[in-house]
Amino acid sequence: MGKKVLAAVDLNTITDSSPLYGIQLAARIQGAMALIVVSNPKQGKNHERANVTVSDIDENLDGWLDKLVEQSQQAGVALEIFFASGDFFHEVTQFASYNPSVQFLVMAAPGNSNVEDNSTFVEDLKRLREAFEGEILLVQKAGHVTRVPDLRFKNPSREI
Repeated sequence: MGKKVLAAVDLNTITDSSPLYGIQLAARIQGAMALIVVSNPKQGKNHERANVTVSDIDENLDGWLDKLVEQSQQAGVALEIFFASGDFFHEVTQFASYNPSVQFLVMAAPGNSNVEDNSTFVEDLKRLREAFEGEILLVQKAGHVTRVPDLRFKNPSREI
């Protein structure tokens, strides 16, 4: 089983930085990359289940996937693309925990510059870290990547 990088992207806040870094990392480790694009859909009016439409995906991706496919081909990295609908961290955690070949998880850091100030993100990240044994890397922008253990979240019972 080859090494794999998982790049996780929220459909509502798509960024190039984390998947492009994922492609570079996959090329360095001579592995493949899986891209999971997660949509946290709007609740449907007539259904209790949430709905995601093709137009939701099309309007947010607008050439973005083509760019990633082109970059992965240029880097010689096999790219698998998955779409999921639901809570971002839940979907990413499930995908990563059921794919033992995934050694690295690359995702965008939250919009504000101080990750530690975003308590919801921190709690979700802690749960993800408990379920995923590989390395989690947060990408803020090109050239600025933070390993989750380097964040040293304040938690008296456990440090991630």
